[in-house]
Amino acid sequence: MDNKKDELNEALGAFISRRKMNQMMGFGAAGAAFLPSLLKGVHAQPPKLRASPLSDFTLGPPIWNYTLPDSLVFAADPVFYNGTIIICTQNTNGTGSIYSLDTQTRVERWAHRLDFPTSFFIQPIITNGVIYVGNAPSPADDLITYAINADDGSIIWKRNYSIIAPPTSANGNLIFPTRDGYLYAINAQNPDQVVWKKFYLSTTAVSTTSPLVSGSVVIIRQNHGIVAVNLQDGLYIWSYDTLDINNAVPITNLSIGNGNVYFTSPNNGYLYALDIATGQQKWKCQCNLNNNINLSAPVFYNGKVYVGDSAGNFYTVQADTGKLVGQPIVVSEGDLSPYAIFIEDGIAYLTAIASQKAKFYAVDLSSQGP
Repeated sequence: MDNKKDELNEALGAFISRRKMNQMMGFGAAGAAFLPSLLKGVHAQPPKLRASPLSDFTLGPPIWNYTLPDSLVFAADPVFYNGTIIICTQNTNGTGSIYSLDTQTRVERWAHRLDFPTSFFIQPIITNGVIYVGNAPSPADDLITYAINADDGSIIWKRNYSIIAPPTSANGNLIFPTRDGYLYAINAQNPDQVVWKKFYLSTTAVSTTSPLVSGSVVIIRQNHGIVAVNLQDGLYIWSYDTLDINNAVPITNLSIGNGNVYFTSPNNGYLYALDIATGQQKWKCQCNLNNNINLSAPVFYNGKVYVGDSAGNFYTVQADTGKLVGQPIVVSEGDLSPYAIFIEDGIAYLTAIASQKAKFYAVDLSSQGP
């Protein structure tokens, strides 16, 4: 997957060693290593079945657990760095905290209280040993973005940028959207050096995802459209308005690959592909004929695009033609649409919710046709 993320949400507060989980689940070194402890188990090598609930297997007790010292109301998905797990929390007293824990021993390597006000912070990212994190402010809040040394927790810089989505690192710059409708590129080492700043985004439509970079193109999603700009100077390339296809309902997160950008419209059952260079629609695929069925965000992998829906179906679509590959697999009776699909080494990992219970599935993509 282009952006492999360690994003499986922890439900009961028990963390599992990244190295051990990689061994247990057969993930590659950069794959996801964070498992909800409500799951009943995992399998060392995902079986060659079309859909296998991992909850059928037995998992031993957690290797360790750690109680965060502050009362919290929100915690971001963890990120991993060099044998540590980085956790950001919003606390009941209105501050934020960031912790670095050893993945093997749970020992706290360092911790910081951050000067965030009442608003939630964005998902942190780590690049070149530096953590970038900021608060997602309401208009009345202070606007704070931090750069923190991932090894020792020292604060490298702190600036007032109203960042509203995790930044993307490219060409030594950080690229991010702000609440006032601008898309910024700043020098990652010298945050006072604004490489470019362009007003492209609606101030009433909040982007919730990181910008994507494909070659020399930066692609950013906002509620009702997609904007593409030049990576070097931020100049406008194209935009795509989705209001006509989804009646002002926000589109899903984006995925890129094979020269296209992919997205779904949650309320009409379609998966779309736009040409990254021109923004022209290349194809659309109606995965489900029922307009009341919601689709998940798409994931591009190895020439195909994968999508789940709220009826438990899992679809495979050819990335170049938009044609469905075979029949959808009925993975679960639960809802697949709200959760990210993770793909590693030819296995898709899916989360489904049904009757207030969660199941985690592994699907062998090699069985999904040519």
